[in-house]
Order: sequence, then structure tokens, then C-alpha cells
Amino acid sequence: VRATQWSVGGNTKIVTSGNLIAWVADEATTGAGGTDLNGDADKTDGVAVGVVANTQTQFNVGVAAQDLTWIGSQLFLVVSETADGEDWNGDLDTGDTVLLRWTVGATTPTFVDEIDTASSKKLVSFTTRLVYPTADAVTGANTSNLRTIDAATPTVITPVATTDAGGSLRPSILSQEEGLVFLALNESLETRVLNGDGDSTDSFVLALLDLRTAGASVQNVGEALPGTSAPVRAKLVAAADWQVGFLVSESAQGAANLDDPTTF
Repeated sequence: VRATQWSVGGNTKIVTSGNLIAWVADEATTGAGGTDLNGDADKTDGVAVGVVANTQTQFNVGVAAQDLTWIGSQLFLVVSETADGEDWNGDLDTGDTVLLRWTVGATTPTFVDEIDTASSKKLVSFTTRLVYPTADAVTGANTSNLRTIDAATPTVITPVATTDAGGSLRPSILSQEEGLVFLALNESLETRVLNGDGDSTDSFVLALLDLRTAGASVQNVGEALPGTSAPVRAKLVAAADWQVGFLVSESAQGAANLDDPTTF
């Protein structure tokens, strides 16, 4: 057992990739009286730090991170410019939420993109691929605000297409399981019906994305969840084939009666 030099909160996120371990350290309880780990002149942030286990070396990324994940040896971080005191995207303000990329030995992270803060989760990953929602405007059929990045080409951002020819989609990321990403579509945001119930007021229409497969498209399931915390499960059967379970709101799904035993 070896102790690091940083304190953490009880619910800190810890992410690993091979010998690489990263987590969010608590400035307020690191060192006597706290420690400013990201250089913004306060001691109130959660800052990304980590360990290279095989060399027993520690590193401080030096940014206030809301979320983080490895894909290969690349660490991707969701950072609030406000908390970090840094204009990462160079737009002359510090009010954005951004995605940064960092590798062991780098002096500072590299700006990747501005993130859509409306999404429930700002990024999820599976093995060597991640997906996140860009804040950039999207228009046109079969387009979405989702972007993927692969570990093999970490500087390349790939737009995620959809199977919806009716216009663009701006899904919110809910979770991922077995490489299948659960998404919620907001009909009010898209100003059209997405679950076939005749209204455009449902906020959580389920959609899915295969994160295992490069170039996969967002698929609209066409059923309305009761909310972002609704239970969902996925079991991989074969390549690009899952069994998927989820909870549907009968009222949001056009007052459908889905638990009548005679229709099972």
C-alpha cells in the first residue's frame, strides 16, 4: 500500500488505463491549510492528478476537472473555465465548459472542443473510444451534436451521424453499458415528434449509439423515458447486437397501456 500526496473527496471518480491512474484531488484538504493545485489563487477546486503505477511517479495535470477518462494513454478532461480561471478556448471569457486532452509528461493540457452543458453527462468512453456533445451548432438531416475520438488518432474529432432524415439531433448522454451509449432526445428542443405519439413535448425519448463501432449512427428507439435517471441496461449478444432493457413512461408515450398482461 502506498499513499499519494493528495487528499480526495469520498466520492471522487477514479479512472485507469493500464498502469495509468487518474482522479480528482481536493485542494481544500491537501496539505496544511489547503493547496492551490491549478494556480488560480484559490484552494476550493477539485484538480486532476494521478499516478504512473509501474514507475511509482505522481503527476498533477493542473486543471479543475468535472469529469475525466482515459482512452489509451490519452487523458480527456471536462473542465469548467470558471472554476479553473482559464480561457481555454480563446474566446476572451471564462464562462465555458471545455474538453481538454493531456498525456503523461505534457506541460499543460491541449484544448479539444467546447462542450454542450445541457447534456446529462459530458463524456463517456469504452476501451479506446469516447463520445461527447459539442457546443457547436448543428443543422441538417442525419447530423448530431455528438463527436467521437479514438485513441489511435487522438487529435481527430469525428462527427456522429444519425438515422433521422428529418433534421439534426442534439441528444443528451445518459450512460454507457457494454459499449452501448444511452441517449435522451428532447422533442421541445428539436420541435418535432420523435416517439410517434402525436405531440412534441417529451423530453427524454430514448436513442442509442454503438460506441464499439467506428462510424456508427445514433438510432432513435422511439420510446419516452420518465427521466434521465430511469433504469437502463444493455447486454452484448454479438458484434453490433445487444439486448436492451429500459423503463418507459406510459403518459409520455401517448398514454399507452404497456403493462396489460393480455398484450404481452
